[in-house]
Amino acid sequence: MPQRVNAALDVKGGTVRIAVLILLLLQKITVSACSVDEGPLLGELIHEGVSVVILTPVEIVAPEPSNLKAVEDEDITIHFYSPITAKVRVVEVLLGKKPSIEEVTYINSWCGGHRLEVDRYYVLAVDQLERQHNLALGGNELLGLGDEYLEEVGANKSDSVLIRELVNYRDSGMFKLTSVMLRPYREITMPDHESPSERLRR
Repeated sequence: MPQRVNAALDVKGGTVRIAVLILLLLQKITVSACSVDEGPLLGELIHEGVSVVILTPVEIVAPEPSNLKAVEDEDITIHFYSPITAKVRVVEVLLGKKPSIEEVTYINSWCGGHRLEVDRYYVLAVDQLERQHNLALGGNELLGLGDEYLEEVGANKSDSVLIRELVNYRDSGMFKLTSVMLRPYREITMPDHESPSERLRR
């Protein structure tokens, strides 16, 4: 900071110095804000004739540490995330034909990213011919089932609101779950680390 500005701050006193610190903090928070466009919701996707399946990851292949990069300057750190690959097994087909899906790639970013875990169950809307599906930031085609699904029981006997709605869609052609109702399922697939702006607010 130029000497004349320092002198001015000293004349004004500690209140001004605190105000300047707050402004710098707000600048960092603004730079760290997330502005990823949300993808189509599941209800929109199923009308496009995609396959909807329940799948489970059998292996997670993380990128090499050498591929994880960050660029820092005086005020911010910009992270470049490498895709993570989940090798998956299709457990049940809820809508459409069984797809060729074998892998799902995703970005583990706090801003619109995804997270998958081995032996957990997920609903995915996917093109029938895709062998590898790439989840874009903000994508809503992957939803987590948490504890709402047991493979040995199956979808037809599941108490899951999401699964019941998808099973009923076969006959009714209607999908009634809103974005608010789908949000908890999407949150299961979100990375468990918080955004830089959340850390700065503390």
